[in-house]
Amino acid sequence: MLICDELTITARSLPPHRPCGNCTSHTCGQRQLVEQGKLELDAQGAYNGFTALHDAVWHGHTETARVFLEAGARLDLRSQTSTTPLELAIEYGYHDIAALIQQKSEAS
Repeated sequence: MLICDELTITARSLPPHRPCGNCTSHTCGQRQLVEQGKLELDAQGAYNGFTALHDAVWHGHTETARVFLEAGARLDLRSQTSTTPLELAIEYGYHDIAALIQQKSEAS
């Protein structure tokens, strides 16, 4: 169980791309899940093949994407439509997220 201010969340009650709704950073829940090893960053969903990073990108959550990138999320995994997180960010016009992913890719 994780505590975010006064909100109690569990790994299953907070989708990885969603802010917890009780803090200003919108990433405390995700950061805690990652730090405690309760979020499999590179697990791919059965429906669309999205990872947590794909989901964060798809929803346009820049800071959540940053948390997942800092935690070492893989950049090369493709969805069922053969899209990487970077390609998804470009497709949806999330230039700030695309830049973060490109920076991480270049640093690797």
